[in-house]
Amino acid sequence: MDRDPAGVDHLVTAVQRMWDVGMRMLRVPYQGHVAEALEAHDRIREAARACDEGLATSEITGERLHLPELLRLRGRYAASLGEEWQPWLERAIAVADEQGTTRLAALATRELTDLS
Repeated sequence: MDRDPAGVDHLVTAVQRMWDVGMRMLRVPYQGHVAEALEAHDRIREAARACDEGLATSEITGERLHLPELLRLRGRYAASLGEEWQPWLERAIAVADEQGTTRLAALATRELTDLS
């Protein structure tokens, strides 16, 4: 698969433009996609920031569907950056359990186990 770095920058810009024009809903999952694209290019600090922006958007909009995945990714990036990562994953598991999304809870649990 071709992973052109310019494509990542286009994605980052497009998601930012969503915010700039007032499009708040559905931005949360796109921030997760941005984070994963940045991670694929070893831009981990930017990936963490994308997760943080998605989490902040979730707080503003109340959109929680993708919250466990953003928290899981944020935990992974925190570990890569030498930051405290366990609380992110524990919260991902708790939110996934609250939502009844067993697949997302399992992914966060596996990430927690892999990093421990």
